[in-house]
Amino acid sequence: MGWDRVDVNGQHTEVKQDGQRIEQLDNFGPGGIKDHIVSNDGLNADYVRINGEVVVDNSKPNPYGG
Repeated sequence: MGWDRVDVNGQHTEVKQDGQRIEQLDNFGPGGIKDHIVSNDGLNADYVRINGEVVVDNSKPNPYGG
């Protein structure tokens, strides 16, 4: 399935769903996409990048860094 454009409060967002996996991209700007959220079960965030900083990454031993 491809990406769908959604406008949330006047902000452009791209959303893609494949089964229970959901991805959202937003905060598009000159430096590229700054925000990215991935959920593999449709409920819990497995990857979160906000303003270019990764704050959750479940592919790492400590998903919250530190």
